[in-house]
Amino acid sequence: ENKAVFLTGLNNRVSVLAGSASVKHMTSGLFANVAAGKVDGEFLALGPMTRTDLTGYHVQAGIEQKPFSVGVTTFYGEWAQLKAEGETEKPGMIGAGLVQAWDAVAMDTYLAWRQFDMDDTHSDKVNTFMAGARVKF
Repeated sequence: ENKAVFLTGLNNRVSVLAGSASVKHMTSGLFANVAAGKVDGEFLALGPMTRTDLTGYHVQAGIEQKPFSVGVTTFYGEWAQLKAEGETEKPGMIGAGLVQAWDAVAMDTYLAWRQFDMDDTHSDKVNTFMAGARVKF
């Protein structure tokens, strides 16, 4: 049975199963994070959306070391994919980033790139770039 759902409130016909795990080798600084989730049911959207079951995956891995006296430097790569039941397209994402900690001023600066691929044909790619700082206080 397919039903349309509108953005009118919460829907109790949705089930979610999600989990994640992270591991880091303290001596080398190598790390990995993995996450996966599955959502079954009718979804709220900004308009009608047919019942769909979604499965998503995200993997991030990198290295964290202190090559400079100013603070820890982290480099990482990442990959993600979303699968919708009955759909042939599988939107995905790849990316990379660099984070530099500045211990003396309790701040991190970062640069990140992500490429979103909206289908399996690789014709709908969107690149995003992000740069910024986070101050800890």
